[in-house]
Amino acid sequence: MLMAMHVFNGLFMVVFPVVLTVVLARRLKLPWLPLVSIGAATFILSQVVRLPLLQGLTLLLPREWFEAWSSDGLFWFNVLILSLTAGIFEEGARYLVYRFWIKKARTFNEGMLFGAGHGGVEALILGGLVIVTLINMLALREMDLAQLEAVIPPAQLSVVVAQLEAYWSAEWDEPLLGSL
Repeated sequence: MLMAMHVFNGLFMVVFPVVLTVVLARRLKLPWLPLVSIGAATFILSQVVRLPLLQGLTLLLPREWFEAWSSDGLFWFNVLILSLTAGIFEEGARYLVYRFWIKKARTFNEGMLFGAGHGGVEALILGGLVIVTLINMLALREMDLAQLEAVIPPAQLSVVVAQLEAYWSAEWDEPLLGSL
């Protein structure tokens, strides 16, 4: 059942945005390609700026600083930083696009198509990552992990084993959180 939910989650995240875009395009009777494409480009460009910033922030902060936090504190710190940066960069990108690129797109229907592109490409990317992760986890599950000791240090190998156990011991409905 867990395997079926992992497959469903990945496929749903890839198929749903495509179906939604087709349905919206038919119902709204607007030229959908420009707005959907601009919405998708907006999301991608916001991440092209945001992700290197997060990487730089991680490199700037001393490792000892992270080790001093409890796992709960580190969790909430990550939630705060990731949520704030997502909001700032995605909303900032949307503002700039509406302000300078698609100045005349002001109707609800145009906003729906733009949003389908923005959120749709995010779902497609994440769905693709879900599928790639599933393929990798299947390969690692069938592999003798002792073979990896030549290329992965033992401390990191124990992390790989822990991640495999966590992935395959999830409750059957947990993978559906991505689709939700």
